[in-house]
Amino acid sequence: MNKDSILQINRAYKFHNDLHRIIVTNNNSLLLRNIDESKYQSGFSWVMHPLVAYGLGLFNGQRTIADVYGILNLENRCSLDNFCDLVSKITDNPECFYMSLSFGKIEIPKFFLSQYDNRGYRDIMEGININQMLKNLDVESHRLYVPTNYTIMNTIACYTDCVYCYADRSHSSCKSLSFQRILELLEESSAIGINAVDIDGGDFFMYPQWYELVLAMHQYEYDPYISTKMPLTESIVEKIVSADIKQVQLSLDSTNVAELGKMLHVEESYFKKIKKGMDLLELNGIDMIIKPVITKYNDSTKG
Repeated sequence: MNKDSILQINRAYKFHNDLHRIIVTNNNSLLLRNIDESKYQSGFSWVMHPLVAYGLGLFNGQRTIADVYGILNLENRCSLDNFCDLVSKITDNPECFYMSLSFGKIEIPKFFLSQYDNRGYRDIMEGININQMLKNLDVESHRLYVPTNYTIMNTIACYTDCVYCYADRSHSSCKSLSFQRILELLEESSAIGINAVDIDGGDFFMYPQWYELVLAMHQYEYDPYISTKMPLTESIVEKIVSADIKQVQLSLDSTNVAELGKMLHVEESYFKKIKKGMDLLELNGIDMIIKPVITKYNDSTKG
């Protein structure tokens, strides 16, 4: 690795402020959209010593390896050549990198560093007080002090009445979170570095303010995973496109009208409506995921 190489941390990663240590994890979900999934680790949260994070954070797209070596004052600990060799092991690395230090093992996700891509300076340590963190250091416990993700249940309303559903909707007195409170939660989530907020229910499109919710989530760089059993009309699909939703999961359990009637308690025209919605999604370039639930009613290969 050339000492004059200018490197940066993979934009798919972030350092999460966990009060008493750093957590290296994925960046906010919306920011991962345009990054090749094969070029980053996903679904992880690893403890990192704050001093290690500080050193790695110096690779911000503005400094050479030699610059970082000098800032860390490593002359009496290792040669510049050895430091370049170490950096090369976490640059475009196709596998995770593990190293044991005096305070324990550190784990570096794959493709951690790369050549600077001319997309601007990035301070991955912004807002993190290393000195305060070191006063009450904890690099041993597994439970997070500050969560990295959570789920909002915004509605229990459903279009179908599935025989296999675990939800008890008989209690109509259940009070949902107000839309204003959800907006406050999103703002709070961004402030403490949460990288993903998921939405559960209930059916996503049965929530009256689903469109406004998606816009608000995108404002804070969250990309919700959207699942529905609701037939999608032209007006709904137009809003999906307008809200910059790229993917929808359709929970379609069968193409057999009789089976759907038994399982979901829906009208005979249900599948025809679902198919029309699928055609509209395809026409508008929206990716679809079909996810069925297999039960005794639909476990046959016969259509």
